[in-house]
Amino acid sequence: MTIVTFHNHVGGWVDATGGGTYVRENPSDTRRAVGTFADSGPGDVALAARAGAAAQPEWAARSGVDRGGVLARTAALLRERSQSIGRELSAEAGKPPAEAAGEVERAADVLDYFAALGRQPVGSSYESARPGVELRTLRSPRGVVGVITPFNFPAFVSSFKVGAGLMAGNAVVWKPSPLTPLTGLRIVEAFLDAGLPAGLLSYVTGTSAALGAALVEDRRIAAVSFTGSTAVGRAVEAAAVARGIPAQVEMGGHNALVVLADADLDRAAAAVVDGAFGGAGQKCTATGRVFVQAAVAEQLTARVLELTGRLRVGPVDGPDAQIGPLIGRQALEAVVTAVDTAVGAGAELLHGGGRLTVEPCGHGYFMAPTVLAGVRQDMAIAHEEVFGPVVTLTEVADLEEAVVRVNDSEYGLSAGIFTTSLAASETFARSVEAGTLNVNLPTTGVEPHVPFGGLKASGSGPKELGQGALDFYTNQKTVAVFTR
Repeated sequence: MTIVTFHNHVGGWVDATGGGTYVRENPSDTRRAVGTFADSGPGDVALAARAGAAAQPEWAARSGVDRGGVLARTAALLRERSQSIGRELSAEAGKPPAEAAGEVERAADVLDYFAALGRQPVGSSYESARPGVELRTLRSPRGVVGVITPFNFPAFVSSFKVGAGLMAGNAVVWKPSPLTPLTGLRIVEAFLDAGLPAGLLSYVTGTSAALGAALVEDRRIAAVSFTGSTAVGRAVEAAAVARGIPAQVEMGGHNALVVLADADLDRAAAAVVDGAFGGAGQKCTATGRVFVQAAVAEQLTARVLELTGRLRVGPVDGPDAQIGPLIGRQALEAVVTAVDTAVGAGAELLHGGGRLTVEPCGHGYFMAPTVLAGVRQDMAIAHEEVFGPVVTLTEVADLEEAVVRVNDSEYGLSAGIFTTSLAASETFARSVEAGTLNVNLPTTGVEPHVPFGGLKASGSGPKELGQGALDFYTNQKTVAVFTR
């Protein structure tokens, strides 16, 4: 089998300076490879930052309408290519092709949203207390920004950062996840085909932690946006603080869904299963914990188990698979260990619990959708993120207890409640410590025109998306003018 080799993009398509490469395997079938990619190092980041610094001033001088036009053309190309990019995304990320193509289209939606900001006000006017003085604010790009993106949404999350960074007038140095590099390459191609000048978007792949460290430490990088694990996010933030540059870090989550006795249990059960097992549970907003009022706990559990039992897990190039593999061996082993530890500590295994090894799953990283009950708050699984298809069901007496249990976590990304009570939903929204609250909806789901980001250990710095999405990527200035 011929394995295609792909390159970095730093002003043009280039090899890593050290000549190193790595092979990305297909997580559905490790006998197959997605491709060979540049295994870059700090020297490649330096070249990318230099190219960005040279190209950025001309880009910043263009109007927001002009920059938005490039983003809009890129969005149109992504829609045209969504099926072909989706097939490649499916192969490297383990998502069903329709879901993968849909992600590409959602990335296009984000770019369209940012493009439209080019026609919006970029400052404000104020009355001054000083006679004859006019006050206004304006924003200017930071210069060259670094972005580090995760494997689980290689198109969608990347569009948050690359799109906002470019729209604000910056050059962007982009380090995609080494597990999903091909999707990023196709996005770069779309930007170039849409007319983005060379040097403004550098794409640097690699497996070494030194690559991300170099991105934060390069003196030409003026800000860094990161999405990934909490441990790495904290290291990125600390390195940025040491340099005195801003960091935007979106990190882990251990998201909870509350089901009260008055809820529509069919809708609630569907939301549990969709939120816990969609994407094989590899979403930062995935449902990991469910707190159900005792009066309906048995009924909800039965519905969840019934729906879970219907799920079809398997290679995503098959005709029927709903749930694909985990992203790699290390991820699979971590999830299996978390479940085994919980069961060993006394949790009750209601469904799943281990790796799937029977064909057609024998050559991939497949995990059975897993439902646990009887989880105590002193168990690790009650507090720690499990980035895989695992959900715990826990009985609570009432909303008050549910809120306490939801908040008993270092994370605060997303949470949800199922209830027919407006008062209960309002109490939940005001009391729960999370950046996104969902009522009668799954914990998953993001829209580009509203802010997205977490509280506590789930995030730090300005939120992504929404009307303020470009704030992180710009410097705000106040201008006072004496007019008499």
